[in-house]
Amino acid sequence: MRQTAGMAIPDVDTAVATRERLIQVAMQLFGERGIDRVSLKEISDAAGNRNKSAVGYHFTNKQGLIDALLHRIERDVGVPIGDALAAIEASLDAGEPVAVADVVRAAFAPVRSFYMTSPYGRDAFRLLAGLMHHPVGGLPAALRQASDVKLDRALRILQRLQPAKSLRLVEQHLHHTTMATINGLSLMHCYIALRTDRWGPDDLGAFFDASEAILSAGLKSDETRTNIAKGPVT
Repeated sequence: MRQTAGMAIPDVDTAVATRERLIQVAMQLFGERGIDRVSLKEISDAAGNRNKSAVGYHFTNKQGLIDALLHRIERDVGVPIGDALAAIEASLDAGEPVAVADVVRAAFAPVRSFYMTSPYGRDAFRLLAGLMHHPVGGLPAALRQASDVKLDRALRILQRLQPAKSLRLVEQHLHHTTMATINGLSLMHCYIALRTDRWGPDDLGAFFDASEAILSAGLKSDETRTNIAKGPVT
């Protein structure tokens, strides 16, 4: 902390460290309990700040904090997914053989790395799942655009690989895959914790492999079923 004209101004390094700590704590608490059930004061206290208005200083309000968390997730996992899809497009343009499983594997690799190595990887997917089920505020325009660009790129790639499949069906499978991935990752550790008699942390990689296989199969499918249950459930 330095003094300027009688005012205490946080050092840049200290401010960055405080902001980072607040992001990690908020990601964890929001992921565990939901956005509506966590106050800014709780986040500040859990981050070890004596200044109870630290969150407001760094992020203005709760929506500003949520926006910051989403920007962080986009930086750490969204951008690498976009890069992976761009590389797949380049391979297709070069006439190299590409399969649906290759697309899933390439896009899933940054997700796997983020989930397993980031200090808030698991919590980030809990947060995303919570926002899908109970949206709070609007998605920042820049993030919505970035998400739309990646989904559109993936859609075009899958269409090139399966030209006989209807665009509508490709789009439905893609969005279902995205939702299933977020929900599945938000619950993966919970499932392992429920069956500690059979599974442990070392099995996480195998769960990811199984998820990739299931997602690939779904995207390769050329049919969907509607109105499966036409009679009363017995």
